[in-house]
Amino acid sequence: MHSRSEVQFALIRLIGVARAISAPELKDMIPVLFYLGTQLRDDVLLNGVLRGDGSQARLHSDDLRTCIEGRASLVAANTSAMLCFRPMLKNLSRRCTSQNACFTSLVKMVCDGMEEGVFAHADPLRDMTEWVKEGNSRWHLCGVCVDQLLMNHSEAHKAVWEELATVFHLAP
Repeated sequence: MHSRSEVQFALIRLIGVARAISAPELKDMIPVLFYLGTQLRDDVLLNGVLRGDGSQARLHSDDLRTCIEGRASLVAANTSAMLCFRPMLKNLSRRCTSQNACFTSLVKMVCDGMEEGVFAHADPLRDMTEWVKEGNSRWHLCGVCVDQLLMNHSEAHKAVWEELATVFHLAP
C-alpha cells in the first residue's frame, strides 16, 4: 500500500513525464492526469510534495495553471453533467406508471443533494450510483426512473470523458 504523499508524488511526476515525452500512449493519458491533478488538495497543488530525498516535487508552472484553470472548467462540466438530475419529466422514465410521485421524489432528491453539497464539485466523473441507490430509500423513485436517471448520468459521464482534452484546452 502506498502512502498518500507517494501517490501524489507519482501523479506530479507522471504529469511532467507525459508532457515531456512525445509517445502517443502518454499523450493520451495527459487529460486523465490533469483531471486527477485537479482533485489534489490545494496545498499539494501549490506546494508539491516531499521526495524521498527531502526535496520538493512540484508541478511545472504551466501544468499548475492547467490544473487550476481546469478546476473551473470541471465545475462547469459538473454542472452540465448533473442536469440529468434536474426535476423535469424528461429525466424520468417514459415507462414510469407514477410520474407525479416520481417527479415529487426527484424534487426531494435534488433538495437533499443541494443540502448535502453533492452537486457542487469539480469532479464531473464522480459516480453518483451509490448516492442515488442509497438515498432512494428516502425518496422512493420507482425502479425504472432510478434506472433512467443512472443511465442519463452515465451518458453525461461519457460526454465529459470524451471532452476531457477540451476541458483542459489540450490540442488533440
